[in-house]
Amino acid sequence: MGVLAFVLYQVLSLMRGTRAVRWTAGVALLVFGYWLSGRDVVGLQTVHQVLGYVLLYIPLAVIVIFQDTIRHSLTLISRNPLSYFSSKERDRCQWLDEVVGAAAELSSEGLGGLYVIERDESLEEIDGGVSLDARVSGPLLISMLWPNGPLHDGAVVIKAGRVRAAGTVLPLTQRDGVSISLGTRHRAALGASEACDCAVIVISEERGTVSVAIDGELTSFSGRGELYDRLSSHLWPQQPDWKPRPVSLGQRLRYGWPSKVLSCVLAALLWATLGVRHDRVLDMELPLEVRVPDNVLITSGVADRVRVRVSAPETALKNLDRDQMAPIIDLPEVEPGTSRISLYPYLSDLPGGAKLVWVRPDHLDLQVEAKRTVSVPLRLEVEGQPAHGFETGKPVLDPTRVEVEGPVSSLSGGQTPRVVLGVVRLEGSEQEAVSVRRAPVLEEAPEQWRLVDPYQLVKVRVPVRPASDS
Repeated sequence: MGVLAFVLYQVLSLMRGTRAVRWTAGVALLVFGYWLSGRDVVGLQTVHQVLGYVLLYIPLAVIVIFQDTIRHSLTLISRNPLSYFSSKERDRCQWLDEVVGAAAELSSEGLGGLYVIERDESLEEIDGGVSLDARVSGPLLISMLWPNGPLHDGAVVIKAGRVRAAGTVLPLTQRDGVSISLGTRHRAALGASEACDCAVIVISEERGTVSVAIDGELTSFSGRGELYDRLSSHLWPQQPDWKPRPVSLGQRLRYGWPSKVLSCVLAALLWATLGVRHDRVLDMELPLEVRVPDNVLITSGVADRVRVRVSAPETALKNLDRDQMAPIIDLPEVEPGTSRISLYPYLSDLPGGAKLVWVRPDHLDLQVEAKRTVSVPLRLEVEGQPAHGFETGKPVLDPTRVEVEGPVSSLSGGQTPRVVLGVVRLEGSEQEAVSVRRAPVLEEAPEQWRLVDPYQLVKVRVPVRPASDS
């Protein structure tokens, strides 16, 4: 969250003083509405979905609407990416970019103007005009030099990143050999740069060019980036032996504290909204399968189904496959006796990012016994008589025996399982034989016994032949 707060603080610093601040406030209101409408107690699911669709396109809208601001910000960072993130260097970059932008705007409008920027020494030789103390901003700098304004014909003086005076009259150069093509503004720019330690930006009203006068030298520039680089290199030259004055931790924390507090609050809100999963819960019933080795069987304690409560994002809940979630308890090494099996480990890895809240029952107390397999004969009952003059032979069964299985303990009383095939009715048949297929049925069997193959069919053939004379 600290990294997120740092990024937000840098973004807020870039947006400070721009129209992006108001736009960001509107986006923040949409995000809050999206979060609030998604709460179950509010019950505004339709509004929640609509706001979700709107927020999907917000990043694209930001890129389109603020492409100029983004481009300028990236340009500032790219010029000095390491030092930009220091507060002092960032403020320099921002206000100098405002000055350069104002000069470019006046040039494009065909207007003239003078901006005097203090360098290392104080501008004692330049005085007069209207005293001010305002933060440097493009609109302010342009409005001061707009035609028919009371400060139009004078120069704007900038000291330490703030507008200190406007309407100031600059001294003209007294140097011989100055080109006669230079007007009063350019001569004033040269005179100011000769008289004091400053950089003077002069915008030509006739030619629309932007020039900079430093130390009595006048240089023209055609591009905004070139002008910015020229000014920054002369205003803040690289000095290897120069060391900044130590700044205490308290001063660092107090600098720009409103933006820092707002960044922390926004980071916490984003972390709570996006970084933490807001799941919904769902109760469902799942089939349960318990697998044991072939030599044992479960006599009690097993459940066919279990009830579970799971939590997952709303989209994931809609796509949950209950068959994939059904727990399968595989006990390959279980031995006869009582075994308590917890169900939580078998429901820990649910599909779709779902998480188990609870399961009922949460465990099984299985009674496991050794299994015995017995082969028992089949029994068939024949009802009715064949037609007059016919008699029946001995029924033929295929197979004659089937296997049944069950716990060994249930055979302790000597009870033997019985398997029957039901009744075959003759009802006056004159055929050579009555043939049917029957499924064996386990009757009078001890508890927990069952057919090994419950789907097996037995062929039954009852011969019918003419009766023999006796």
